[in-house]
Amino acid sequence: MASYMLTRAGIDEARIARIEGAADRMPRNTADPKAPENRRIEILLQGAPG
Repeated sequence: MASYMLTRAGIDEARIARIEGAADRMPRNTADPKAPENRRIEILLQGAPG
């Protein structure tokens, strides 16, 4: 879904190097693993736009 949203926003698919979920590795709310603040992703893009 994240890749789809990025390409819809105009990001070239070739620039998308990695998309990872972060909730299981770095939860912000350790008391509630399913808390909304734990639902986030990391996006790594390659190269500069242009």
